Amino acid sequence: MDKKRLAVFIDYENIFIGMKNQFLAIPDPARIVSLLTEDFKKRGEIVIGKAYAGWEDFPGLQAEFKKMAIDPMYVLTKHKKTGDDGYVDVRFRKNSADIALSLDAQDILRTRSDIDNFIFVTGDRDFLEIISRCKQHGKTIVIYGVGYTVSQDLQRAADEVVKIETLFGLSPIRKPLPGTNKPNSPEFDWMPFIITLEQLESSLPFVGLKYFRDKILNPGIGSGEDMASKMQLITEAISQEIVKIEKIPNKEGLPYPVTAIKLNRDHPSVKGCINLIVDTSRDSGEKHLDKQQIRLYTFFAHSVSCGQ
Repeated sequence: MDKKRLAVFIDYENIFIGMKNQFLAIPDPARIVSLLTEDFKKRGEIVIGKAYAGWEDFPGLQAEFKKMAIDPMYVLTKHKKTGDDGYVDVRFRKNSADIALSLDAQDILRTRSDIDNFIFVTGDRDFLEIISRCKQHGKTIVIYGVGYTVSQDLQRAADEVVKIETLFGLSPIRKPLPGTNKPNSPEFDWMPFIITLEQLESSLPFVGLKYFRDKILNPGIGSGEDMASKMQLITEAISQEIVKIEKIPNKEGLPYPVTAIKLNRDHPSVKGCINLIVDTSRDSGEKHLDKQQIRLYTFFAHSVSCGQ
């Protein structure tokens, strides 16, 4: 069977910001390039490859793309830090990549009938129109994007969607139900996580996201000791709307706010856990849980379900 001929278009800043915001850090950019191109080549031959970014923000990365036969295309960009933890607010990201990429893809669609598959590395809904045109011409569309940053409309339009984090071996954090081997089970015990954050919120003006991630999360609360596991747990809590991310004015007079993590107290699981704290402490008239109680809650994690 002849190898499929691929046209690859990479909105690199979209991926960079997605990894940074969803996982609160990013892997080595050169490794992103390497793993992406390795995965592309499993699908066929890269006939056309282009990556778009303001490369002054990524020194040395153009050379990495060139090694993989991907042409780095310069576009004007502007983005703004909005937190002391480096969180990038995509609302402030102004990028001409969507225009340049769409025009190039349209040109390839018009002039290269030999291309079988169009691969778009982005999560941006702005590419929906060019993807629709490619589909009208009978092309197979594959989207590579970061977790929950990939537009739902984009996912529906594509023939296949690949989550980039899986290329790094970042497996879902949802744990299997007792007695099953389903790694993607929707059941995950959030009790230690919720109780810990509730106690912090009760004693602090706000809980800094970076502080909670670096100083508080541990295996007893549901994450591993490694940063990737902690980031996965927080990302899952955000996606399930168990927590909210908010911006708090910086009390040190700095121009950017602090990123805070906050329980969504309207969520059924959060309500269930907080009610359990109240019920457990009703005899003493106090809401506080000491460290021993939290350890006991953690121990019984697989036998108690919040929100039920």
